Amino acid sequence: MNPLLIASFIIAILVEICLPLILILYLIRRLKTSWKIIGVGALIFILTQILHIAFLFLINEPIKSLILSSNLSHNLQIAINAAILGILAGLFEETGRYLGFKHIMKKARTWNQGVAFGAGWGGVESIIIGFLVSLSLVNLILIPNIDINTLNETSDLTPEQLGGCRETATAC
Repeated sequence: MNPLLIASFIIAILVEICLPLILILYLIRRLKTSWKIIGVGALIFILTQILHIAFLFLINEPIKSLILSSNLSHNLQIAINAAILGILAGLFEETGRYLGFKHIMKKARTWNQGVAFGAGWGGVESIIIGFLVSLSLVNLILIPNIDINTLNETSDLTPEQLGGCRETATAC
């Protein structure tokens, strides 16, 4: 196991989890903002992502079949898919921000409050990514120790899938 790889994972995890928390504490002290505004920003981010991902699950197959059935080049299909995903992300996130300021935080109109809302939004996003990176690190550490033969006994892997598992385990 490459110790530099593990060290880079640990540094990324610390930055992605600790830095937003330090920033939030700094903003609360420096800008004299409320935890409530930061919490609302975090909560609205989580809600928009839940709704966004659920919507993507609903439209994924129809959009995918429509794009694949077209006579467009592969690169253009990728570009169209990326544009659709980007537009949908923007629609869900901007709608969430608008509704948050319009209905939940009606009186939050100062620059400090906007920064606090954004710190909650971006902070929780960074912390979630840091958590996912930490799960990847756990997988990176555990995969080489998996006995592939027992893995095949507990699942219905094809020989190709089993070979891919062996290649992944030896590459780590």
